[in-house]
Amino acid sequence: MGKKIIWSRLSLEHLEKIHEFIYKETHSLRISDKLIHDILDATIVLKNQPNIYPI
Repeated sequence: MGKKIIWSRLSLEHLEKIHEFIYKETHSLRISDKLIHDILDATIVLKNQPNIYPI
């Protein structure tokens, strides 16, 4: 079992703003959704392999 990823309220707000910005720029909900899903998927990798991105 990996580490626990804790998203702060500010981080989640930033994800929402990123989503809105990408949607406004691309006019594509599919693209903006995919970007957010890709970011969230990357945290799963980090959760399971915490040493892949050292601090």
